Amino acid sequence: MRKYFMNFMIMTFMTIFLVGCNSTANAIVDYNNEFLVEEYSDALDIFFKTADEFDHLLISGELDDELHEMYLQEQLIPQAKELVQLVQDVNTENEVVKELHQLLIVAEENRLRALELEYEYLQDLDNEEIIEEADKIIKQAERKMDEFIERLEELKDKYDIEDDD
Repeated sequence: MRKYFMNFMIMTFMTIFLVGCNSTANAIVDYNNEFLVEEYSDALDIFFKTADEFDHLLISGELDDELHEMYLQEQLIPQAKELVQLVQDVNTENEVVKELHQLLIVAEENRLRALELEYEYLQDLDNEEIIEEADKIIKQAERKMDEFIERLEELKDKYDIEDDD
């Protein structure tokens, strides 16, 4: 999960400037610079730091089921909810950007749902179907994020928008 989102984070740290001049290109540039770079990447960075800490504790065996539940409930799920709220609150008039942004919304909603299912599974460890569903949903989130990144790159090419490295 992390590699997909890290690629996205690296991409968003690049500022975009406009080579051509039209409203869709301007909307894409504004969306990237004002939302992806300024707001979303900061929230995503906080989430990943928490997720990395969680992964470290999980791998090291420092988390029993009770702490695992608590970490999900008090750290990861609330941060995932904040990410969902952040992306849902974006309002854009441009249809091209709306379609692009919808991919990001679905990716974040799926990530949240997968975490909620993981928490639910910890409440009922005998129900393997729950964790299987969580795995399926996180893979859907990764695919949507890949689709989002790919579509953003396609739009940058189509509208002659270049990365400012």
